[in-house]
Amino acid sequence: MLTDPKQLRINDFDFDLPESAIARFPIAERDLANLLVYRNAIISDLVFKNVPELLHENDLLILNNTRVIPARLFFKKVTGGEIKFYVLSPWVAAIKTLCRHTIR
Repeated sequence: MLTDPKQLRINDFDFDLPESAIARFPIAERDLANLLVYRNAIISDLVFKNVPELLHENDLLILNNTRVIPARLFFKKVTGGEIKFYVLSPWVAAIKTLCRHTIR
């Protein structure tokens, strides 16, 4: 198992993910949502209600209130490479960003 993030390669993230494993809606009891924990090179499957037990004095907890919208864009380069965009912001901002970097 790799423990040094500098050794990660893009192919390390290429895996099959069956549709049945993708959450479409939050569970009714949110504190029972799955929580994957990586600590000291050990991966554990816990639930969200375990978060207080995981935190220590002087730890920093950062909350992220962004939401994923169901938008994915797939492109194929002339070289055969693939590009995938997972759109996380409104279209207008995404289009402005894409145009700013492609039209020169």
